Amino acid sequence: MKYIIRHARTRDLKAVFALYQSGRNEPKHGENDYDFKSFRKYVGSSKVDLVVACKNKSVVGYLLAYDHDNWGYLDSICVDPEYRREGAGQALIDGTIALKKHWVMIELCYDPTDLKIAKFVKSAGFVSAKKPMIFKWMYRARTTPHR
Repeated sequence: MKYIIRHARTRDLKAVFALYQSGRNEPKHGENDYDFKSFRKYVGSSKVDLVVACKNKSVVGYLLAYDHDNWGYLDSICVDPEYRREGAGQALIDGTIALKKHWVMIELCYDPTDLKIAKFVKSAGFVSAKKPMIFKWMYRARTTPHR
């Protein structure tokens, strides 16, 4: 299935926020729980990059990453349940790397006991960074030269 991957626009934020709220699978914990106004301010930060996947002109997924000079940190990714297992998550990762031409790699961490996420991360081309942490750190190097 083909998706349009692009930087989020202001008009996308309500759909992204709805996905963000529906995709929360961890307990509420203070600073990461946003109302819409706070979420909008957060994703508007100069170091935060918000990328969306669109199908039929609707936002069906998003990827939120931090821009650290020549690399990125994938903070969160969420795809509407109706579009999961159809390539939207992979398209978001590949599309973000394509949009961020100066990144030489993208890094993430996840709970290795979440087997669905572990399988997705490995299928998306991430490899272990072997950092001693509770969460598993993974990275994916750029496979094409950056410009």
